[in-house]
Amino acid sequence: QLLHLLVCHNEKFGTQIQKHVKELVAHEMSPTLYPILFDQIKAIVEKFFDLQGQVIVTEPNTQFIEHIFILKSVLENKVDHTAEHLGVSNIGGMMLAIVRYVRHLDTTVHAIQIKTKLCQLVEAMMVRLDDLVKK
Repeated sequence: QLLHLLVCHNEKFGTQIQKHVKELVAHEMSPTLYPILFDQIKAIVEKFFDLQGQVIVTEPNTQFIEHIFILKSVLENKVDHTAEHLGVSNIGGMMLAIVRYVRHLDTTVHAIQIKTKLCQLVEAMMVRLDDLVKK
């Protein structure tokens, strides 16, 4: 449920809630929870597709995708005990769902910024590839 707060639309506190959730996930979350985090993100992103597999592009869906690029911070975390937890979950399925969604965004400046963040996330994944591959 924590991840759903990334798209909180409360007029008074929504932005603050989103900021704190991103900071919590990126910097304070225990590495032992990373596999659960990846699985939950995948489960949420898979709901962005209809029964025929067509993308449902909406503002809240796009906002969620944009906010989960905090995963880059998780992947760039150089702490040794982080590595052992990254390979526990298969993040390939999660990334595939994210890529499938992002490739259907239009060519606005905002969409291009999201696509750029996705490329940066993939780059961070490639740096940690040995840790991400199940052994």
